[in-house]
Amino acid sequence: MSMYRKYFFIFLGLASLVYGLVILYPFLVGLGYSFTSWHLSYFESKIFVGLKNYGKIFIIPEFRASLVNTGFLVALCLAIQISLGLLLAILISKLRYFKGFFRSAFFMPNFIGGLVLGYIWQFVFEYLFDTVLFTNPNSFFNTMLLGRWSGLTALAITLSWQSIGYIMVIYLAGINSIPQSLFEAADIDGASSVQNFKHIMLPLLMPSITITLFLTLSGTFKVYDQNLALNDGLYNTRLITLQIYRYALEDTQPNDYGAAQAGGIILFLIIAVISMTQVWFTKKREVEM
Repeated sequence: MSMYRKYFFIFLGLASLVYGLVILYPFLVGLGYSFTSWHLSYFESKIFVGLKNYGKIFIIPEFRASLVNTGFLVALCLAIQISLGLLLAILISKLRYFKGFFRSAFFMPNFIGGLVLGYIWQFVFEYLFDTVLFTNPNSFFNTMLLGRWSGLTALAITLSWQSIGYIMVIYLAGINSIPQSLFEAADIDGASSVQNFKHIMLPLLMPSITITLFLTLSGTFKVYDQNLALNDGLYNTRLITLQIYRYALEDTQPNDYGAAQAGGIILFLIIAVISMTQVWFTKKREVEM
């Protein structure tokens, strides 16, 4: 046992070192830069300005609009991914044959990179829908990328197509861990399928729901590649991540890196507060089997 403890601390030390160098140190440096006036290069002297950057970033209309866009996208992705992921998991759990095939088929889009995914769905919306499925050039699907809310809806469809399989696998693991004797006893007592879902499956799936909500919330807030590839943030569809990048490198002359870094810290705080609140709220509703 002592040998395992020795190697445990060696691996823990290496992992902590990597985490500190790759995650913690850049975050602390960025936090410090958010309180400075930093415009030109990394080697430029950075003047301390306190909370000025945080006040500046909130009065920028594009930043406020990107927050609204991101909130709308998060709500839409939660509704689509959680509900359809759970529905697919329930349907596949009831199959007698080809469970592995359907599980793999729905999970495979999760391996596609963000930029590639965005360009694939850009092709779908701009070409496949236009010339193959919907020949009317004014139909809703043909013009989805040409509006704010429709463009964000198209982005939600893109993200959901990629992530639903991953969510489904988590729910399948939760469903498979529920003892079948509970459903058999409920059937003997005359419980309906809706009652089985509401009083047995849903409460016992709360650990899986906690995980999927957390992954969907945090993942959607950090979306960048798909927004860039699908419509490049045009028609007022910039998400907060793309807005921070564009503000730092394109929207300001000279480039205002300090304010952009403040926007990144604000995004971190938003994700942390919402995610921690969601985990605390759903953890309270988990039950023991």
